Amino acid sequence: DDRYGAWLATRHLIQQGHTRIGYLCSNHSISDAEDRLQGYYDALAESGIAANDRLVTFGEPDESGGEQAMTELLGRGRNFTAVACYNDSMAAGAMGVLNDNGIDVPGEISLIGFDDVLVSRYVRPRLTTVRYPIVTMATQAAELALALADNRPLPEITNVFSPTLVRRHSVSTPSLEASHHATSD
Repeated sequence: DDRYGAWLATRHLIQQGHTRIGYLCSNHSISDAEDRLQGYYDALAESGIAANDRLVTFGEPDESGGEQAMTELLGRGRNFTAVACYNDSMAAGAMGVLNDNGIDVPGEISLIGFDDVLVSRYVRPRLTTVRYPIVTMATQAAELALALADNRPLPEITNVFSPTLVRRHSVSTPSLEASHHATSD
Protein backbone atom coordinates (compact mmCIF):
# COMPACT_ATOMS: atom_id res chain seq x y z
CA ASP A 1 0.00 0.00 0.00
CA ASP A 2 2.26 2.75 -1.32
CA ARG A 3 -0.31 5.48 -0.76
CA TYR A 4 -0.59 4.60 2.93
CA GLY A 5 3.20 4.41 3.28
CA ALA A 6 3.70 7.92 1.91
CA TRP A 7 0.81 9.15 4.06
CA LEU A 8 2.54 7.55 7.07
CA ALA A 9 5.87 9.24 6.26
CA THR A 10 4.29 12.65 5.69
CA ARG A 11 2.07 12.30 8.74
CA HIS A 12 5.16 11.58 10.86
CA LEU A 13 6.71 14.85 9.70
CA ILE A 14 3.48 16.69 10.49
CA GLN A 15 3.35 15.12 13.95
CA GLN A 16 6.84 16.48 14.60
CA GLY A 17 5.52 19.99 13.88
CA HIS A 18 6.39 20.45 10.20
CA THR A 19 3.88 22.28 8.02
CA ARG A 20 6.12 23.22 5.04
CA ILE A 21 6.97 19.79 3.66
CA GLY A 22 8.59 19.15 0.30
CA TYR A 23 8.30 15.95 -1.69
CA LEU A 24 10.86 14.40 -4.05
CA CYS A 25 8.93 12.17 -6.45
CA SER A 26 9.98 9.61 -9.05
CA ASN A 27 9.60 10.88 -12.60
CA HIS A 28 8.59 7.40 -13.80
CA SER A 29 4.96 7.00 -14.85
CA ILE A 30 4.23 4.01 -12.62
CA SER A 31 1.48 3.39 -10.13
CA ASP A 32 3.67 3.39 -7.03
CA ALA A 33 5.01 6.87 -7.89
CA GLU A 34 1.46 8.16 -8.33
CA ASP A 35 0.24 6.40 -5.18
CA ARG A 36 3.09 7.74 -3.04
CA LEU A 37 2.56 11.29 -4.29
CA GLN A 38 -1.15 10.97 -3.53
CA GLY A 39 -0.35 9.71 -0.01
CA TYR A 40 1.75 12.84 0.55
CA TYR A 41 -1.15 15.02 -0.60
CA ASP A 42 -3.63 13.04 1.53
CA ALA A 43 -1.63 13.62 4.72
CA LEU A 44 -1.36 17.34 4.03
CA ALA A 45 -5.09 17.64 3.32
CA GLU A 46 -6.07 15.66 6.43
CA SER A 47 -4.01 18.04 8.54
CA GLY A 48 -5.42 21.17 6.93
CA ILE A 49 -2.13 22.03 5.21
CA ALA A 50 -2.53 23.51 1.74
CA ALA A 51 -0.59 21.63 -0.92
CA ASN A 52 2.03 23.73 -2.70
CA ASP A 53 3.17 22.29 -6.03
CA ARG A 54 6.37 24.36 -5.80
CA LEU A 55 7.40 22.04 -2.96
CA VAL A 56 7.19 18.95 -5.21
CA THR A 57 10.06 18.07 -7.56
CA PHE A 58 10.66 15.04 -9.78
CA GLY A 59 13.75 13.00 -10.60
CA GLU A 60 15.01 9.56 -11.45
CA PRO A 61 14.35 7.19 -8.51
CA ASP A 62 18.04 6.89 -7.62
CA GLU A 63 20.74 8.86 -5.81
CA SER A 64 21.44 11.13 -8.81
CA GLY A 65 17.74 11.83 -9.19
CA GLY A 66 17.56 12.71 -5.50
CA GLU A 67 20.47 15.12 -5.91
CA GLN A 68 18.84 16.76 -8.93
CA ALA A 69 15.39 16.99 -7.31
CA MET A 70 16.79 18.44 -4.06
CA THR A 71 18.93 20.94 -5.98
CA GLU A 72 15.81 22.05 -7.88
CA LEU A 73 13.79 22.30 -4.66
CA LEU A 74 16.49 24.40 -2.96
CA GLY A 75 16.67 26.59 -6.07
CA ARG A 76 13.02 27.50 -5.57
CA GLY A 77 13.86 28.96 -2.15
CA ARG A 78 14.34 27.33 1.19
CA ASN A 79 10.69 27.62 2.20
CA PHE A 80 10.37 24.16 3.77
CA THR A 81 11.51 22.46 6.97
CA ALA A 82 11.12 18.83 5.92
CA VAL A 83 11.18 16.64 2.81
CA ALA A 84 9.57 13.27 2.18
CA CYS A 85 11.19 11.22 -0.57
CA TYR A 86 9.86 8.66 -3.04
CA ASN A 87 12.51 6.18 -1.89
CA ASP A 88 15.66 5.85 0.21
CA SER A 89 17.98 6.22 -2.79
CA MET A 90 16.52 9.62 -3.63
CA ALA A 91 16.73 10.54 0.06
CA ALA A 92 20.43 9.59 0.14
CA GLY A 93 21.12 11.81 -2.88
CA ALA A 94 19.10 14.62 -1.32
CA MET A 95 21.02 14.26 1.95
CA GLY A 96 24.28 14.61 0.02
CA VAL A 97 23.12 17.90 -1.51
CA LEU A 98 21.98 19.21 1.86
CA ASN A 99 25.32 18.24 3.46
CA ASP A 100 27.28 19.80 0.56
CA ASN A 101 25.37 23.06 1.11
CA GLY A 102 26.03 23.11 4.86
CA ILE A 103 22.38 22.39 5.70
CA ASP A 104 22.08 20.26 8.81
CA VAL A 105 19.87 17.17 8.71
CA PRO A 106 17.74 17.07 10.83
CA GLY A 107 18.61 20.35 12.58
CA GLU A 108 17.56 22.56 9.67
CA ILE A 109 15.70 20.17 7.36
CA SER A 110 14.19 16.81 8.32
CA LEU A 111 14.32 14.06 5.70
CA ILE A 112 12.36 10.82 5.41
CA GLY A 113 12.69 8.00 2.88
CA PHE A 114 10.73 4.95 1.79
CA ASP A 115 11.64 1.23 1.39
CA ASP A 116 14.26 0.80 4.16
CA VAL A 117 17.00 -0.32 1.79
CA LEU A 118 20.57 -0.83 2.97
CA VAL A 119 21.69 2.75 2.30
CA SER A 120 19.22 4.04 4.91
CA ARG A 121 21.29 2.42 7.66
CA TYR A 122 24.63 3.80 6.47
CA VAL A 123 24.02 7.45 5.59
CA ARG A 124 24.63 9.95 8.37
CA PRO A 125 22.39 10.67 10.06
CA ARG A 126 20.68 7.31 9.68
CA LEU A 127 17.55 7.72 7.60
CA THR A 128 14.05 7.58 9.04
CA THR A 129 12.04 5.59 6.50
CA VAL A 130 9.05 3.41 5.75
CA ARG A 131 9.46 -0.38 5.56
CA TYR A 132 7.43 -3.09 3.89
CA PRO A 133 7.26 -6.60 5.44
CA ILE A 134 9.78 -7.92 2.90
CA VAL A 135 10.14 -11.42 4.41
CA THR A 136 6.37 -11.97 4.30
CA MET A 137 6.18 -10.58 0.77
CA ALA A 138 9.07 -12.78 -0.42
CA THR A 139 7.60 -15.90 1.21
CA GLN A 140 4.24 -15.36 -0.46
CA ALA A 141 5.91 -14.64 -3.81
CA ALA A 142 7.92 -17.88 -3.54
CA GLU A 143 4.79 -19.85 -2.66
CA LEU A 144 3.03 -18.35 -5.66
CA ALA A 145 5.95 -19.19 -7.96
CA LEU A 146 6.00 -22.80 -6.73
CA ALA A 147 2.25 -23.13 -7.26
CA LEU A 148 2.62 -21.79 -10.80
CA ALA A 149 5.52 -24.18 -11.50
CA ASP A 150 3.44 -27.14 -10.26
CA ASN A 151 0.38 -26.01 -12.25
CA ARG A 152 -1.62 -25.84 -9.02
CA PRO A 153 -4.67 -23.60 -8.94
CA LEU A 154 -3.97 -20.20 -7.48
CA PRO A 155 -6.07 -18.73 -4.70
CA GLU A 156 -8.16 -15.78 -5.80
CA ILE A 157 -6.92 -13.35 -3.19
CA THR A 158 -5.22 -10.00 -3.34
CA ASN A 159 -2.61 -9.21 -0.73
CA VAL A 160 -2.10 -5.63 0.37
CA PHE A 161 0.99 -5.24 2.51
CA SER A 162 0.99 -2.46 5.09
CA PRO A 163 4.21 -0.54 5.61
CA THR A 164 5.52 0.59 8.99
CA LEU A 165 7.56 3.59 10.09
CA VAL A 166 11.23 3.04 10.98
CA ARG A 167 12.41 5.88 13.22
CA ARG A 168 16.08 6.67 12.98
CA HIS A 169 17.83 10.05 13.16
CA SER A 170 16.95 12.18 10.12
CA VAL A 171 13.73 13.70 11.49
CA SER A 172 13.31 16.19 14.33
CA THR A 173 11.00 19.02 15.26
CA PRO A 174 11.55 22.16 13.17
CA SER A 175 14.07 24.51 14.72
CA LEU A 176 13.37 28.23 15.08
CA GLU A 177 15.98 28.97 12.41
CA ALA A 178 14.49 26.41 9.99
CA SER A 179 10.99 27.76 10.60
CA HIS A 180 12.25 31.29 9.93
CA HIS A 181 13.79 30.18 6.60
CA ALA A 182 10.54 28.46 5.65
CA THR A 183 8.39 31.52 6.25
CA SER A 184 10.75 34.26 5.07
CA ASP A 185 11.53 32.93 1.58
